[in-house]
Amino acid sequence: MKEKSINVLMVDDSENDVLLIIRQLKKGGYHPIYERVDTAAAMKTALQEKQWDIILCDYKMPHFDAPAAIALFKKINLDIPLIVVSGTIGEETAVECMRLGAQDYLMKSNLSRLCPAISRELKDAIIRTQQRNFEHKLHAEEQRFRVLTEQSSDIILLINRDSTITYANPETERALGLPKEEIIGSNMYQYLHPDEVSLIGGIFDRFFKDTRPVVQKAEIRISNKDGTWHTVEAQGTNLIQDNEVLSVVVNIRDITDRKKAEENLFIIRKAVESSSDAIGLSDPDGNHFYHNEAFTKLFGYSPAELHAKGDGPAIYADRHTARSVFEAIKSGDSWSGEAEFISKNGGRILALTRADAIKDDSGRIIGLIGIHSDITERKKMEEALKQSEALYRLLADNISEHIWIMDLNFNFTHISPSVEKIYGYSVEEVRRFKINQLFTEESFKKFSETLSNKLAAAMVNPPPETGTRRILELQARHKIGHLIWIETRVSFIRDENGKPVSILGETREITERKLAQDELQKSEERYRTILEDINDGYFEIDLAGNFTFFNDMVCKDTGYSRSELMGMNNRQYIDEKDLPDVFRVYNKVYTTGEPEKDFTWQIKRKDGTKINVEAYISLMRDASGKPIGFRGIARNITERKMAEKLLKESEERYRLLADHMKDQIWLMDMKMNITYVSPSVERLTGYSSDEIRKMSWKKLLTRDSMKRAADFIAIQMPKAMKASSDYLFLKTLELEFVLKNGQTIWGECAFSFVRDEKGEILSILGEARNVTERKLAEEKLQKTLDSLKRAVGTTIQVLVTALEARDPYTAGHQSRSSDLACAIAEEMGLDNDRIEGIRMAGTIHDIGKLSIPAEILTKPGKLTNIEFSLIKEHSRIGYDMLKDVDSPWPLADIVRQHHERMNGSGYPDNLKGDDILIEARILAVADVVEAMGSHRPYRASLGIEAALAEIEQNKGILYDTETVDACLKLFHEKGYHLP
Repeated sequence: MKEKSINVLMVDDSENDVLLIIRQLKKGGYHPIYERVDTAAAMKTALQEKQWDIILCDYKMPHFDAPAAIALFKKINLDIPLIVVSGTIGEETAVECMRLGAQDYLMKSNLSRLCPAISRELKDAIIRTQQRNFEHKLHAEEQRFRVLTEQSSDIILLINRDSTITYANPETERALGLPKEEIIGSNMYQYLHPDEVSLIGGIFDRFFKDTRPVVQKAEIRISNKDGTWHTVEAQGTNLIQDNEVLSVVVNIRDITDRKKAEENLFIIRKAVESSSDAIGLSDPDGNHFYHNEAFTKLFGYSPAELHAKGDGPAIYADRHTARSVFEAIKSGDSWSGEAEFISKNGGRILALTRADAIKDDSGRIIGLIGIHSDITERKKMEEALKQSEALYRLLADNISEHIWIMDLNFNFTHISPSVEKIYGYSVEEVRRFKINQLFTEESFKKFSETLSNKLAAAMVNPPPETGTRRILELQARHKIGHLIWIETRVSFIRDENGKPVSILGETREITERKLAQDELQKSEERYRTILEDINDGYFEIDLAGNFTFFNDMVCKDTGYSRSELMGMNNRQYIDEKDLPDVFRVYNKVYTTGEPEKDFTWQIKRKDGTKINVEAYISLMRDASGKPIGFRGIARNITERKMAEKLLKESEERYRLLADHMKDQIWLMDMKMNITYVSPSVERLTGYSSDEIRKMSWKKLLTRDSMKRAADFIAIQMPKAMKASSDYLFLKTLELEFVLKNGQTIWGECAFSFVRDEKGEILSILGEARNVTERKLAEEKLQKTLDSLKRAVGTTIQVLVTALEARDPYTAGHQSRSSDLACAIAEEMGLDNDRIEGIRMAGTIHDIGKLSIPAEILTKPGKLTNIEFSLIKEHSRIGYDMLKDVDSPWPLADIVRQHHERMNGSGYPDNLKGDDILIEARILAVADVVEAMGSHRPYRASLGIEAALAEIEQNKGILYDTETVDACLKLFHEKGYHLP
């Protein structure tokens, strides 16, 4: 037999005893290389200078002893087996040596156990070394995992089957605004939006039902501590061990800002395209690259045509003005004013122009913008109004309406000749009258109070809103004696400082109208309620454009009271720039007799603000078919117009942002042809915009990603297109793209529809983010997790194998006890996570017996008190071995307490009642039942019935009552048998 070489450090003062031990080693098949020392200094030098396989130490020497040698050995922190080999030594002394750290003790008078003991300890040392290596590897893997999660900018969570959060990285605290202590142990559903609880519940059910790896993504909303909702992208995957799902890893990324930016960009794009102003964009050198539809319509040029002509300056009629505009904005300033332009067809256009430089966050000019409002027609109208002013004065003196002016003391200073047509009095006769002589007492009181109040207000708050008038219906006396009804509009004439200097009145006779109103009063009541309840304004005007009837919505839209609005002419409330179009429409309706639909104009409200209305105008006729006026229904569309404007502005900002953002943006038509790509796509792929638009998707994507995209187009897209316009379609895919240089990258791609204001689909918007690094990190993390699982399982198996190799009589005891303990825990209703902790602790609950000499573990007879005291140390030693092992369960405490008893009679800490962990109470019952029901070296099996009788007899005394009841139910009612 080949001798096994072994390095032995002999701590002994007797050379003869050392030679005796060496002979015994050689007889046992060893080739010992040894050195003898008998002092602390010599032993320390030997340990530092050489490597030793084993240390054999005498207990008592003249200048040294075994306890001092053990202390020195432990201080140097070497894992070398030390066996005490001595002469006569008491049991208490031997036990003390074992407690201090010796692996075994032998008598020099009986060295027959020397070689087996050395063989055993050398094997144990190898196992310990392997265990340390596993622990170091496990610790390193755990550190890498923590670095990945702790430094991630995404939220990373571990969630168990009960929806409880068991781990949260630091980013979770910042995102939720809560400390980690509040997050850990909380239920995930308390952070979800109520509308998405059902969706996430379904996804989690699948995670825990499917024992294969599952990856699910969802876009959801989560709440912050302050109550705000954040839109996030969540991705989850199930963690599986031994064909069982342990928990779910969830990775969450906040996309609230991105979603808001998308919405803002869409609004901007729509607003710019819908703007009635002509908007053009150029680069910092003045090269035009974008016009909205209004620009092309106004000037006739497309961006390409304008660029070929010489860009923006080419359309200015005055080159000096063009140079001033572009020099100003290229230097970062703004320019505004009126300018004349020449359109493509040679026509001249006068426009109010606003030009500015577009700057990025650093102040660098990245573009130029020009906004042009066509004022050609307005200028023509202003000139026409000036020419018509003289004509107006002539008409004022000859129309049937009576125009008059009074000073502030209510004395007439001007009366138009038409006064005689109304009252029968000449101008001179009226001048001689006191104003009260023309009216009835009640009407004079109404007239004087109104003017006094208006005058007082006008003096306090000059100047008033332009065009403010008060309309009064008064009863007057005709020269021949009968009473007539008149309608008078009253306003102030002011000086250049806004101070009232006289009163202007416009009076018309309305006697016939008043009589007709009385006749129509009853019939009017039948439909007035309907008109007043509708949300649109209903109105009637005579052929001169004066209000004769209207509902309350007209008052609400214009801001005038009913009395102020009645008889008011449309010149007074229609915006000047719209007057020609309004007159044209009314003339068309009058001439053709056909109604005009969807006609829009602006109305000046009483407070000076303007609103946009959309109206339906039709002609009113009398019984003979003669036109007598117009009726209309007007709808306030100011908010809609504002929204359209914002959408157009939004669209342009969207385009600018899309061209400068880092994420990749593209548009596709409904046949999936690419119509637009952002510059970031070109930079990332290496292809130009023209190349990408001509390429097929098969060339842009890898084969697997092409299949995934094709499935999406064939299945998901048709469903979304058939859905109603309010259906929010947003789909995210992870696709692998092929770059021009042959490399591949991963992109996280989101697809959605771009719709017009009617909800019709215009195109498909694609957005991609380069997630190649994230994909690689995810793969690395998965490998790390798999490695951790294997390392933990291997470590546990090594420990179990090591123990059972030393104690073959109790082989399988730990696994059977673990199986029974798990069954009891499940019967008691403990959750799966705690049951898994019991399984792990039960599998290694006797791990401390590795420190007990094999001779004691396998002794066939009754143990001595000393031997039993050594055996009892195994629960404490097991605790010391496990206390520094990171675990989601209290493994070390369960192992330490599994021999504690409810009345405090157990060991090692004499714990009582609830001071003992429930897991340890369950394992204690399982340990007793399995031990009594199995064979031992010193006795045959006592049988399961005896074991069950033991726990039932001592229920509530030694063993936990609920645990015993559950165990008895398993055996008596559910047919449980030990494996």
